[in-house]
Amino acid sequence: GATASGGASATRGASGADRNRRRAEATYQGRQDEVLQDILRDPFARRVFEDIYSQIRRDGGGLAARPPKKRKLSLEWGGKALTLDLTHGIGGAVKGWLRRQIDDEQTVYLPALSIVPGARLRLQVTQGLSGEVRTVEVTLPPDYVVGRPIRLKGLGKRIGPWQGDLYLRILAKTA
Repeated sequence: GATASGGASATRGASGADRNRRRAEATYQGRQDEVLQDILRDPFARRVFEDIYSQIRRDGGGLAARPPKKRKLSLEWGGKALTLDLTHGIGGAVKGWLRRQIDDEQTVYLPALSIVPGARLRLQVTQGLSGEVRTVEVTLPPDYVVGRPIRLKGLGKRIGPWQGDLYLRILAKTA
């Protein structure tokens, strides 16, 4: 009989502990609510919370994506060196390396007065590995800054089925 009564008192003790825990949680929750109400009475703090809340709603409530950890592979053979960015896997590294091989960069010098945002320019560029001179018409974007490269899709080097992009840098002629 002693075992049965010992079990019953343990059960009563557990329910009493549960009641005390629930009471403590309710008191703690009440204190949190009071602190929050006190903070929100302050106009500056209220504005900060409103700004945070509106930004969370605008961003869809998700957490900001953390950038992937950078991973690189560097190979040296004699005087040659090759560095691959493995951040996005081996496929991404090969694709990035290939992209750097077929993209092209050129610089064109024009009179300073013609390099203004929104201007429409007719330029001569050399295309890819062939060296063929080609005339292209470019409209400078509204936020254009002199010296910032403009990407001309598909005007870079062609290697097999892949076509690179031309990054055109327009600078002012000096007299």
